Amino acid sequence: MRNMWLVARREFVGRGKSGGYLITTVFMAIVLLGVTLLPTLMEGGEKSTPLNIILLDKTSSIAQPLQAAVEAMKAQPGAREVNLEVSSMDEAALIDRIKLEGEKGLLIVEGTFPAGMKARYLSTTPAILNSGSMVMGPLEAIVRAARLQARGIDPAVSQEIMQPLTTEVLQITETGEGRTSEDFMGSMMTALGVVMVVYMVVMLNGQFIFMGVLEEKVSRVVEVMAASVGPAEMLAGKVIGLGALGLIQFVVIMASWVGGNLINAQISDQPLGGVTLTGALTAFAFLVLGYVLAAALNAAAASTVSRMEDQTAVAMPVQMVQVVPYLMVMAVIMNPTGKLAEITSMIPIFSQTVMVARVLMGPVPLWQILVSIGLMAATTVLFLWGGGRIYRAALLSYGARPNLKQVLGYLRNN
Repeated sequence: MRNMWLVARREFVGRGKSGGYLITTVFMAIVLLGVTLLPTLMEGGEKSTPLNIILLDKTSSIAQPLQAAVEAMKAQPGAREVNLEVSSMDEAALIDRIKLEGEKGLLIVEGTFPAGMKARYLSTTPAILNSGSMVMGPLEAIVRAARLQARGIDPAVSQEIMQPLTTEVLQITETGEGRTSEDFMGSMMTALGVVMVVYMVVMLNGQFIFMGVLEEKVSRVVEVMAASVGPAEMLAGKVIGLGALGLIQFVVIMASWVGGNLINAQISDQPLGGVTLTGALTAFAFLVLGYVLAAALNAAAASTVSRMEDQTAVAMPVQMVQVVPYLMVMAVIMNPTGKLAEITSMIPIFSQTVMVARVLMGPVPLWQILVSIGLMAATTVLFLWGGGRIYRAALLSYGARPNLKQVLGYLRNN
């Protein structure tokens, strides 16, 4: 037992002081903070920049009411400022102008007002094109009102007809509560963030174990250690030491992600999805189980390699096993109560991402959570047992890499 803790301390201190661990942790925290803040900062930057649009009114009937509508929009709280410049220049000259100036839109209105009118909105910049609804919406309202008035309908009546319908879209959860699209987006960002951090911590620390075992075996340091430390104690010490570093990494990265979302909540009206106690405990349970399973897989795989040149061929299958479940996260988040989500959340390996996403997206029956954790725990124990036997048998074996038949022999005979 004492040797195990000595190995754990060696791994914790040695790897914790290494530049690779520190740089990776800080880099991931900064990247996740940037990814979290970037959309909000970009949206805020667009809102703070006036939208400049040139109007070519060939009908001679739209410029005045459209300018009045744009001015009215400026009084709305949080609305982006729109500057409408009325021009009588030639169409070709105006197109050349927006090509030259770039950050402007060109609205061309032609035809017979109001019945036979047509409008075109042009720009060289996708962001300006996407903002076209800020003038096209008021333009359509003006044209519809004029058409109604031409039919003899009183302007006050037409204004009442044109009044938009107040709507509310709600998702009914299994508990019967209604959830708005803003709440859904908040929960989705929470689920994506937590799942991403769990995945990265498990993957990276699993790779640390792979490289640690490989380096010790190739340099033959393991032969010296084996004289006083048993393979089981060596493996357990590595798992505990690097697991503690992984937990620290998880806390640092999660703190960065939470900080970014708190800043987002202050800048925008987007609510921050909350994490329930069930969600937090489920994420922590799968973080621990997923890490131990990944550690056993990586240690067993690395122990079969005697040359650095063979590491890619051995590490790739292990990494693919961990990557595949993460690819299903978006499908699960969009339909957390669907059959695909329910079935895959019960399959070990998949459950460490799928069940965490389901729990963070909404209520999940407690029995499903417990069964999923139980199956994952049983699989982790099985892999730890099998990985330990392979590790113990292959650690001091050198020469050609063992084939699948030999590896299965390690499981049966060791």
